[in-house]
Amino acid sequence: MKFINKHWGLSHFKLFIICFLLPIQVFCQCNLGANIFEDGDFGTGSENIALENSIAPGYKYNRVPPLADGEYNLTNNTGLWANLYSTWLKISDNSSDPNGYMMVVNASPNAGLFYENTVKNLCENTEYEFSADVINMIRSGVGGHIGPDISFLINGEVKFSTGEIPQDEQWHNFGFTIKTTTGQTELVLALRNNVSNTSNTNGNDLALDNILFRVCGPQLEITSSGSDTICGLENATASLEANVIGNQFTTPTFQWQKSLDGQNWDNIDGETNRDITIDDFSIESNYFRVLLANSIANLSNEQCHISSATKMIYVSPTNSSTSNTICSGMTIDFGGNTLSTSGIYTEIFINIIGCDSIVTLNLKVLPDPNIMANVLVQQRSCTEQPLSAITVSNIENGYPPYSYKLRNTTLTEDVGTFSNLIVGNYELLITDKLGCTYREQVTVDTFNVFSVELGVDTIDVVLGNSTTITASSNSNVNSYEWNPTYSCTDNCEIFFDTLTENSLISLTATSDLGCVATDSVLVQVEKLRLVAFPTAFTPNGDKKNDFFTVIVSQPNVIEVKKLIIYDRWGKAVFSKTNFEDINLPSGWDGAQGGVDLPSGIYPYFAEILFLDGVVINYKGTILLVK
Repeated sequence: MKFINKHWGLSHFKLFIICFLLPIQVFCQCNLGANIFEDGDFGTGSENIALENSIAPGYKYNRVPPLADGEYNLTNNTGLWANLYSTWLKISDNSSDPNGYMMVVNASPNAGLFYENTVKNLCENTEYEFSADVINMIRSGVGGHIGPDISFLINGEVKFSTGEIPQDEQWHNFGFTIKTTTGQTELVLALRNNVSNTSNTNGNDLALDNILFRVCGPQLEITSSGSDTICGLENATASLEANVIGNQFTTPTFQWQKSLDGQNWDNIDGETNRDITIDDFSIESNYFRVLLANSIANLSNEQCHISSATKMIYVSPTNSSTSNTICSGMTIDFGGNTLSTSGIYTEIFINIIGCDSIVTLNLKVLPDPNIMANVLVQQRSCTEQPLSAITVSNIENGYPPYSYKLRNTTLTEDVGTFSNLIVGNYELLITDKLGCTYREQVTVDTFNVFSVELGVDTIDVVLGNSTTITASSNSNVNSYEWNPTYSCTDNCEIFFDTLTENSLISLTATSDLGCVATDSVLVQVEKLRLVAFPTAFTPNGDKKNDFFTVIVSQPNVIEVKKLIIYDRWGKAVFSKTNFEDINLPSGWDGAQGGVDLPSGIYPYFAEILFLDGVVINYKGTILLVK
């Protein structure tokens, strides 16, 4: 159908589709107001737990899923449930809010209500659209499960039924329109599970989210009889008209509003007609819109009206001024003229909307402050690829903030660090807010890969001895870590009193830049038995060679377990066991029971325990000389 605007010539017309209310189970086809039902998104933020039976009559709130038949839970992600059924979907709530919640229901096998709530603050004699998002919780491809079938009830009356909701892993939006009566400001919304008396109790599981109630009003738009751009405030005027398409509001009431930012709105006093003439503008952007309701009372309630799209009218200033400050030696272009000295300059420009504008420039040229800065090249790579960084610090004499650029590259920074640079020569430019510039040639050299060395690859050590391992590096080392653990740094004296087998000693070093290098040395244990027995002794009290004992090296030898001396007939004349002080005068003094024995050859037997756990028996003879 064609409509002719009464302010247009007959040769101008606009085509409108009449906005009308479709059958009750169909969504509003016209303008929608703001949502008035805040409980319909089930909350956000910290854990949201419903009061028992507060929204689900006859159903039980289960805080620790999985859910049994007749139970529900408010959650923002079923994928976080520890015991989620294998047939159920792992989903978040149906919104862009990562902390938003939804209602998950394991519907009872018997028909009945599973959600009920009161919608308040409705406006009388006003059309509303109800809508809600529902999803079948059973994964697609799973057989033998029935789908949810839901009816939406208003004040106990069924307004719309979904039929069986498909098992397609998709949220489905259902809705319809209703109209309040005179004096009606609230209603009861309920959702009913229609599946009943079935032998198959598998399935019938759903999630519910985004329950909305919004005013359903006619189509509303603003038309203008003039241009949306105005040159200067002197004769600025504009005529706007609100066009209403549809008959939802039988007593339409208007209120024009103005905004300077398009966000915060103020009513224009007395402007409650369909059209408006405006002659009060601000320079640059001016925003207008019109509110529409079915009565004056509804117009004052933001939950009862709709608003048009925003209309912007731009007023170009006739005169303007600006200022600029540059560094000595720099120039700027102003109206085709190159300026390099301080002064006040005026030019006439044609702006982008075709308006003349007189612009006055106050230009200041300041002397070059001679910027100074510390520039450091740092190795930022621990591999053979020479990636380094240039860092700038301690800038003096300039006018912050500063910008940084490496000339002949595309690299620019707002902070003074350029990373991942290859070997080469760079020109660093540091520019302050006035354009004053500091220049420095910077060279990124090659470098040696961080390494640590332990010298030889193999060290031979006699069982029980010690050695010193010295580490060297081609860079500063921040920490050393030995394996096995030793409390030393680059110079480590290692005692092998517990080392009985060949072992690999490794060192991990970390440089000041966090690079890590390792080296190792193989310690080969030579299992020499450091034991000796004298062939003769002279126990005459001159404190020289007065005792016969075992001569050993510790910790090569742990213990002399036995030392026995026999006479020529095989009788023991001396016996000692398990003694460690084997290098002290604790052996045989040539006597038996305090009586000196005659000179001669005496057999001996020794049992010795070594560091590696080996026990060796030794036999021989000793000459006793008087």
